[in-house]
Amino acid sequence: MKEGRVGQYVEKGRGGVFWAEADKRGPSPLELIRRAIKAYPDEFRPAVEKIVRFDRSTLETILKRVPEDWMSRLEREFTLALVCYSHHELLKLLT
Repeated sequence: MKEGRVGQYVEKGRGGVFWAEADKRGPSPLELIRRAIKAYPDEFRPAVEKIVRFDRSTLETILKRVPEDWMSRLEREFTLALVCYSHHELLKLLT
């Protein structure tokens, strides 16, 4: 996080859903949404519109509800950074 590389982490992460049968790895969950919203806008756009309604303060409130012995301060910060990066990228899909 100090190096500002959370976005790289999000982009390089691999998911368990494959886009095509021939794929050797699944794309990142964020990339999967990017592809899906282009290929199936009627199905995915409404869901993305709901997700982007959340703002940083709402996300912080949700994370504060997680018991302290379940998630350290650093884990909360990382989670918030990861979700905020993804949120920002999802907003781009709606413009």
